[in-house]
Amino acid sequence: MTGMQTSNDKITRMDWIAAAILFAVALAIRLIKLNALDVWFDEVVLLFQIKMSFGEIWTFCQNENFPPLFPWLLKTWNGFFPGESSLRLFCALLGALTPAAVYFLGREVQDRRLGWILGALCVLSVTLVYYSQMIRMYTILPALACLSVTGFLRGVKTDRLGVWIFTAVVNLVGFYIFLFFLLLVFAESLALIWFRRKNLKLLFRPLIAHLPTMIVMLLWVGVMLQRYTDVKIFFLELELSKEFFKTWVFFGTAKMDFGNSYLAVAILNIPLLLGFIAAVIFAPRKMQHLALLILFAVPILIALAISLAGQSIFFGRYFIFLLPLYLCLAVGGWLSLPRRSVQVAGVVAIFITMTWTLGYYFTHYLEAHHKEYNFAVPHEVNQPGDGHALSHANDYLQQHIAGDEVVIHCSNPVDRVFSFFPSIYYNQRSLREYLYSADRIPNYFGNQYMLPGDQIRSFQEIAPSTTGVWLVTFDPPQLLTDPAYRLAYQGRNLWLNQENLPQQLTEAGFTPQNTLTWGRVTVIHYRVTQSQADPAE
Repeated sequence: MTGMQTSNDKITRMDWIAAAILFAVALAIRLIKLNALDVWFDEVVLLFQIKMSFGEIWTFCQNENFPPLFPWLLKTWNGFFPGESSLRLFCALLGALTPAAVYFLGREVQDRRLGWILGALCVLSVTLVYYSQMIRMYTILPALACLSVTGFLRGVKTDRLGVWIFTAVVNLVGFYIFLFFLLLVFAESLALIWFRRKNLKLLFRPLIAHLPTMIVMLLWVGVMLQRYTDVKIFFLELELSKEFFKTWVFFGTAKMDFGNSYLAVAILNIPLLLGFIAAVIFAPRKMQHLALLILFAVPILIALAISLAGQSIFFGRYFIFLLPLYLCLAVGGWLSLPRRSVQVAGVVAIFITMTWTLGYYFTHYLEAHHKEYNFAVPHEVNQPGDGHALSHANDYLQQHIAGDEVVIHCSNPVDRVFSFFPSIYYNQRSLREYLYSADRIPNYFGNQYMLPGDQIRSFQEIAPSTTGVWLVTFDPPQLLTDPAYRLAYQGRNLWLNQENLPQQLTEAGFTPQNTLTWGRVTVIHYRVTQSQADPAE
């Protein structure tokens, strides 16, 4: 019908056994250090949501970057197996599905050998492991993409209505997990039109199968466009060339910079890049590879076009659903070369890259997470880090804070929400906690999760009601307590010129009594002097 043929049309018991083995090994790797880190901002917002009703989640997610299906899944799981650790396990289980799903994709594209290779690479992929250990929707997207593309390839080959219905259902689930999945659906539409261009009547079955999916998607398209308009100022701040490079690296060695050695990152990704280039060169010779190339390239090109228009939407994690396709193209490119020795060398080089980076990930665990879990790695390299710095700090606060004392979170504008929201999660709002910011906190930094009174713009708003302040910061403590240090780094901390909370504390008669540090989390305890606390004396 289209020239798309595979040597393994019927799924056998051996295929299911292969998928089960890949799932089990992937899960075992993802369980390593699964609970070695406290939750961070992006996880906390989901933990807040699962306390809402299903209807409230639907409404609330209209102010979020993702639709409500993943919070619904978390809420359902949490109803049976409650707790933060249980939710991490749930995400690890979802993440372990990708190697199993990509096995069927490789089998559909070529044969079981390719399925095993791709499954093993997805077992080892640092990016997939990283997001499988995080309470985020990205963990399930790669598996859904594998199922969608597998269904698409099988549908083009067989034109069975049942296969198209399966693909449509997967696409609907993927869209309501994360909006960027729509780009894959659009790419499949373009590819299908291309393959059926000589017989457009063959578009009927996939169109009928996807019609209910398209109708249900339309319920959220308006929300998606409005949300994009609301956050475009944030996207405008991105450097497109840098994000484009990070996205390519994201598909291979994840975001790790190996001690700021970006040359090492580039070298390690060369085997994958060369395989991908080979796939581009040889793609027209094999319909399956051409289809994969279209499905991979179209979402990237659409995002690039939007970004070049002035509103960058390039984040590596937004394209995580394309990672299995990139691996499939890279391996398929090497296997398309004429000499078997070159094929083997290319695939082995890819395995070396994936294995080495996974080893680095686990041996440098805190460093690998420092960009998201920015509380873990301390400012001083000779000071040990701790993945539970935030929970340690909050345990200490709960044990030592006095009845009229308050907690104020004050870091640079990018980091301050990353201590505030986890703290109110750990403390369950049992303490008087405030987020200090002279400007309004935007929605993409969690304003929609704040309650009236959470934010203060000046210490004077609460000064008369307390005799003690516990200041929580991710910045070096000297930046807040030592004027000379602050002056030396003024160029990098201009926000302190307008938001000088330590100076406000001093002017109100508060002096620092004690400073404690866990990882990057610093707590400075300020107390008011006796003369300021009781002027009558």
